[in-house]
Amino acid sequence: MIFADRGGDRLELTEPERHAMWLLGKTAALAASAQIATTEHEQARQLGGQIELAREVHERVIQRVFGVYLALGSGRDLDEAERLRCADEIQGALVDLRTALSRPLGAVAPRRADVTLREELARLTRHYTRLGVEVSWELDPPLPDELEPIAQSVLAEALRNADRHAEPSFVSVRVGQVDGAYTLEVRNDGVRAGNGSRGTGMGLRLATFEALQCGGVLEFGAGPPGEWHVRLVAPGR
Repeated sequence: MIFADRGGDRLELTEPERHAMWLLGKTAALAASAQIATTEHEQARQLGGQIELAREVHERVIQRVFGVYLALGSGRDLDEAERLRCADEIQGALVDLRTALSRPLGAVAPRRADVTLREELARLTRHYTRLGVEVSWELDPPLPDELEPIAQSVLAEALRNADRHAEPSFVSVRVGQVDGAYTLEVRNDGVRAGNGSRGTGMGLRLATFEALQCGGVLEFGAGPPGEWHVRLVAPGR
């Protein structure tokens, strides 16, 4: 639509013309916003699919292969049952990898947690008995459902790294709120010399992207000499 000069006289828009211009501007802005939102949604969907694929490979394939690596690298001869177990684990890892790679990246449903963070924390504390995990639970009300998957992933990865890559004399887990934001913090000492960067493996890096998608931030790194910390901060409702 064009509003043009009318015979050289001073141009004054009529009220209907002003309304038409306002309406055109609103329509153009709405179209631009819709295009941006659609593009961002598609990019987020693709990123979510890539993260979920990497997470599935990390948790289902890499963990199995790592277990076989530990068995084969133990320096002792394996008996027949142990060799069969290693073969089964490798076969299972290949099946899991094939299944993960055959799934379309876009066909990823939102992750849901089957248990609460508190229940998962209790289970992991029993599982990693040698760590002697000290728990400080200061959260009330409970964690929102949409934050359960990322919180449980961070907790599991932090404790797994402490068990594998350190000889800790203490491991502490604190769950609480700071200025309305939910926080999960895991600390441990006993990081072996030269292993200071081992905690920045695939699991925590994947969790970093997932935390951003939830509007949160995941921090991890070395603290005082020989210590390591992992901290998740996610917005409250």
